[in-house]
Amino acid sequence: MILVYGLLAIVTAVLFLLFLKKKPPTPPSSKLVVEKVFMFEGMKQLFTNKYFIVLLVVSFIGLGIFNMITTYIELILLPRGFTSIDAGIIGFLMLLGGIIGCVIMSGLSDKFKKRKLLLLISFSMATVSLFVIAFTKDTLLMHIFAFFFGFGLISAFPVALEYAVDLTTPVPEASSNGILVMAGQIGGILFILGLENFRTAAGDYFPALLLEAILMVTCLIIMFFLKEKKSL
Repeated sequence: MILVYGLLAIVTAVLFLLFLKKKPPTPPSSKLVVEKVFMFEGMKQLFTNKYFIVLLVVSFIGLGIFNMITTYIELILLPRGFTSIDAGIIGFLMLLGGIIGCVIMSGLSDKFKKRKLLLLISFSMATVSLFVIAFTKDTLLMHIFAFFFGFGLISAFPVALEYAVDLTTPVPEASSNGILVMAGQIGGILFILGLENFRTAAGDYFPALLLEAILMVTCLIIMFFLKEKKSL
């Protein structure tokens, strides 16, 4: 398995080096922003931007929840009568949904320049799916909503990254995106550690899943306060 992973990494690296272009044929914006700000001034602008703070909270909670669920997927499903094979398939469906969702929602975001609307759609899909996952023991429902959970939650992240760039220009995108990614990783660590034993006496993670679903609803509520900003 490690050998296969290594070979895939080598092939990917070679393809990257062969086809990488210094400048993309389609620029990221019609108006190139030359002005940049220094690091400390940029950090100040980021953390005084209320819309960026909303994205920061959403990233922290959203990626934290996804990391926690994918980490404990087998422990979540076994008490409900699923097998380890089922857990692998359901975890795969979450990731597959996320990959497909990123392609579709990112494309729609670039085409229509509607960040807030797409974020609300993605998070609504993920929230409803998580509520179903928290309550259901039906195999078909679990498979379907695992896919849509991944589709909704992971597809929101690239849209949020682009939205953060729109909101925080002229702060370098490396700063805004880097902080959002870091917040998501910190959220993952805290959710994994904090909810490890948040389950019933029978070992069911229903309390943890229900809490996470409620946190997703909270994210949806605060996302309504975002404002659509015209991309450059």
